[in-house]
Amino acid sequence: MDNIYAELIEKDCLIEQSEISRFKELKYLQLIDSAEKDISTLKMHSNLLQSDYSSLSYMYEKKQEKIRSHKKVGVVMILVIVLQVILR
Repeated sequence: MDNIYAELIEKDCLIEQSEISRFKELKYLQLIDSAEKDISTLKMHSNLLQSDYSSLSYMYEKKQEKIRSHKKVGVVMILVIVLQVILR
């Protein structure tokens, strides 16, 4: 009788361990799925930031070109004014 009782307890323990292992496996799979989603989201945001950076860099370069152009025009205007003052 004691042997039968011990075997039943042992089988119950094995079943509980099996269930615990199954739940752990499920949690690990959920964790992996969540991590994959997070990685995908981070990649998407990284790509968006990269395209935003590229756009901003392009706009910055265009503005720098305009500033250089305006500086040249300003210098020419000052030279013209100086020449007009000298020639008067």
